[in-house]
Parts: sequence; C-alpha cells; structure tokens
Amino acid sequence: MKTLYHASKIENKEWILKEGLEPSLSEKESNDERLNTEAVYGFDNPEDCMGFAMDNGMDEFVIFQFRSDSCIIDPEYDGESFAVTGTENIPCTIFKEYLR
Repeated sequence: MKTLYHASKIENKEWILKEGLEPSLSEKESNDERLNTEAVYGFDNPEDCMGFAMDNGMDEFVIFQFRSDSCIIDPEYDGESFAVTGTENIPCTIFKEYLR
C-alpha cells in the first residue's frame, strides 16, 4: 500500500473531504505520453506535492493524503508522481493546509 499526496485549491477542501478525490482525465501531453484514462494523481512525498501546487499558481491550497495499492507511474513527472486509475472517488484526509 502506497501513501500519496494530492494538492487542491483551498476552496475545494470541504467538497473533497465529503466526496473524496474525484478521478479526472489528464489535460497534459508532455514527453509525448499521456494517461488516457480517468485517474487521481498524487506524489509520493508532500514536498513534491507542495512544489507542484506552487508551480501551478496555487496561493492557498490543501494537501490531501490517501493510500492505494493500485497506483501506476505518471509519465508526466518522470517517476515522481503516480496515478490511481478508475472512476470511483478516493477517500482522503488532510495532510496540511497552506494559507496566506
């Protein structure tokens, strides 16, 4: 079982806590690769997750923690990020909130 960390904007916090992390299709096509299935994406350490949030312009965000035994490497981040494929929302907890 692998622990993963997922960042989201602070305004999504309550919905995610209630409903879970919702799988989505990746919109990125870097490195000529793309996951063509719905997935929840996460990093295997919170520092990389925080860096992702900041690199994507999130000023206030939440890092959620979740566990999965069926994750695959996300080709977008050269093995530093993972994807959990499927259509079911994934339960999670708050790891840390970052507020201004």
